[in-house]
Amino acid sequence: MKVKTIVSDYYSCNSYVVSEGASAVIVDVGFDSAPIFDYAKAEGLVIEAVLLTHGHPDHVFKAKDFSDRGIKVYITEEDYQMPKNNFFGLKLTNEDFMLFEPVVLESDRLELGGLTVDIIKTPGHTKGGVCFIIGDYLFSGDTLFRKGVGRTDLYGGCEKTLRNTIKNILAIQHDYVIMPGHGESTAISYEKQHNYFVR
Repeated sequence: MKVKTIVSDYYSCNSYVVSEGASAVIVDVGFDSAPIFDYAKAEGLVIEAVLLTHGHPDHVFKAKDFSDRGIKVYITEEDYQMPKNNFFGLKLTNEDFMLFEPVVLESDRLELGGLTVDIIKTPGHTKGGVCFIIGDYLFSGDTLFRKGVGRTDLYGGCEKTLRNTIKNILAIQHDYVIMPGHGESTAISYEKQHNYFVR
């Protein structure tokens, strides 16, 4: 299995291309889809699906580019329905970024091409936030960062809920590599020792 990180120029959101053989899934889509399509084409990959960790614009903005091509875009119902007209004080009068055709996440496992995706509910940053486990990687969106966690002062955020979520993630016995929505990767063992939020 191979994981390619593509960082959006705007808000520095990490998108991930996770591939096994010729099959690939995309985790989160920032403000520019072209680098993702270019990489997939260069590597001869078939994009099976897009997996969205949560519904904030910096993670879903170009999802419509994928659904318009017939690629399934998975997101929770709670986050697809969240208000879309205000983000970090930025007034978003154009709501096209949420006009993609969603496939609502309802199960805790997906089989996509040659990839098995386990889904864990991780509310706190948003109501419907999720993390995806693929192989030895845990894609955490804005729930968990290296030495940090996602903010809870936006719509649907809750610090108490996030604390419980982080506690549950760090209780996982396998030492997954954590691939966050922003910044560098980390690991469950490292965060148990160094993340201020769990001290």
